[in-house]
Amino acid sequence: MADFFDKLMKDAKKTAAKVADRTVATANIAKSKTLETVDSVKLEIEMKKMQKDLDKEYQVLGQIVYQIEKGVLNRDDQILQASCGRIDRCKKELEELEHKKKGKKSAEEAPQAQKEEEHREKPFQGYEKDEEGYPMMKFCPHCKAGNPPDAKVCVYCHREL
Repeated sequence: MADFFDKLMKDAKKTAAKVADRTVATANIAKSKTLETVDSVKLEIEMKKMQKDLDKEYQVLGQIVYQIEKGVLNRDDQILQASCGRIDRCKKELEELEHKKKGKKSAEEAPQAQKEEEHREKPFQGYEKDEEGYPMMKFCPHCKAGNPPDAKVCVYCHREL
């Protein structure tokens, strides 16, 4: 009878050890998933903050252009370039965050994306420029938007020029 209880006790200890091991493994998985979720949420918050910063920069640029148009400010290319530079930095940082979120950013993809960007057609490239260095544009009589000089249809309202 003592052997029976000894064997029962050994089996109970083995079962308890297995349960403890599985519990630890499950806790480690839960911890890992929780950390992944926390990192993902932090990244989302950072992306939303960056998008908000980008929206503010666009708003500032719009205010500058509006004030130039109304004659409140004199045209100053340095101010415009600085504002555009801040927008570019925000866009780049937002793009990096999106790559980070997707987990696809690899050392090989970055140079390829840069090559594609370099070969992408730039608007108004090769067009005649005015004395200030800005491309000559054709303005839509309906919405007053600037279009490339050879445009037949407005790029904004899609009406015939």
